[in-house]
Amino acid sequence: MALKTSRITITAEGRDQGKTFEITEMPALPLERMAYRAILILTRNGADIPDVKAGMASIVAYGYQSLMHMSIDEVTPLLDEMLIGIKICPDPRHPSVVRYMVDGDVEEVTTLFRLRMEWVTLHTGFSMPDAHLTSDSTTGSLDSSHMKTSHGHAQTSSRPVRRATSS
Repeated sequence: MALKTSRITITAEGRDQGKTFEITEMPALPLERMAYRAILILTRNGADIPDVKAGMASIVAYGYQSLMHMSIDEVTPLLDEMLIGIKICPDPRHPSVVRYMVDGDVEEVTTLFRLRMEWVTLHTGFSMPDAHLTSDSTTGSLDSSHMKTSHGHAQTSSRPVRRATSS
């Protein structure tokens, strides 16, 4: 089965308005490793991880709240890995052409936050609580004044997963 994708066009006023991004689901093995690293960092810093019976939504929500227990050196590699699966459509006249992002493609911090939230949604099947987002249960898409999202399927890529490195 092909990896899931999500397309987001930024509609909020600002330097990223009109930019379209494509998020591709991370394969299961690297995603599992990333999750274990996050859990190990949290528990090493004294956090109590909720019982898995609480459900994925509770665990992810707890993870976001627990970021304050992590140092920036611990969080940065995880944040970098999230960006590996996010590409940009550099020319809106050619929506099928996407490339990996480079420094400068995203110019607003709020855009990065929205992309990361959509990354979580794509990987977990639910969106994090946000007063400005609403879910359309018929299409599975999110719609807000800041972005529009549509879900589809992508062809799997032969490109290897790039590993985040810390400098």
